[in-house]
Amino acid sequence: MRNNTQLITSYTQTALFLLLAARCIFTWSRAKDRRSAHLAVATSLYSINSLISAINTTIYKPIVEQPPRWESILSSFILYAAVYAFLLFLADFVQFPSWLKWLAAASTVVNMLLSIFIHAEVKIVGGRLVITHRTYVLYVLAYLAVAFGILGFTFLFYGMRVHGLARFRLASIGTAFTILFVLIGLLPLLLFENPTTKQLSTLTTYFSWIGLATAPMLYVGFATPRWISKIFEGGPEIASTPA
Repeated sequence: MRNNTQLITSYTQTALFLLLAARCIFTWSRAKDRRSAHLAVATSLYSINSLISAINTTIYKPIVEQPPRWESILSSFILYAAVYAFLLFLADFVQFPSWLKWLAAASTVVNMLLSIFIHAEVKIVGGRLVITHRTYVLYVLAYLAVAFGILGFTFLFYGMRVHGLARFRLASIGTAFTILFVLIGLLPLLLFENPTTKQLSTLTTYFSWIGLATAPMLYVGFATPRWISKIFEGGPEIASTPA
C-alpha cells in the first residue's frame, strides 16, 4: 500500500516543517519573548512528529506493518504537546478564560496517559480495514479536530479584523488549520466504513496531497518570506504583534 506519492508528500511536508521550525527558533533567539517561544516549541514538536511519520512511511508498509509500541506512544506524546503549544501561542493573542487553559492542559495530560494504556490497532482483514478500540480512536480524532478547528477558525476570524500583511498571514495560518480540521473530521466517516485496500490507497493519496498544502500555508503564515512582505509593504511579525 506504500507508494511514491506518500513518500514524496511526507518528506516534502517534513522538510517544510523543519525549515519553519528553524526559522521560528531563530526568531525566538532574537526576540526572547513568550509568544515566539511558544511558536518555536510548537513548530519544533510538530516537525519532529512529521519526521517520525515520514520515516515510518519509509520503513513500514502502512496498515500492514506498524511501528513498535514505544514509538507510537512517543509520536502521540509529541503530537499532543505540539497541539498544546499551538493553543498556548493562540492564547497569547486571544484572552481565553483561565478554566479553558486548564482544560487544555488537563486534556493533554489525559491524552498522553491514554496513549500509554490503550493501543488501537489498524489492520487489514479479508481485504478490508478493521480498527480495534474504535471509541478511543474516535475520541482522539474528535479531540484533534476540535483543537485544529479552534486554531483555524480563530485565526481566520482575527484575520478579518486586520489588513494587509497581517490579514494574509492570519488567513494562511487559519486556512491551514481549517484544512486539518476538515481532514480529521472526515476520517471517522471514511475509516469506520471498513474501506477496501484499493479504496484506502486512493483515499490516502488524496489526503496526502491535500494535507501537503498545509505545510506551505503555515510556513508563509508563521515565517513569511521577504518577497511576500514587500508585496504588502512590510508588516509586524505575528510572534511579536500585540494582542
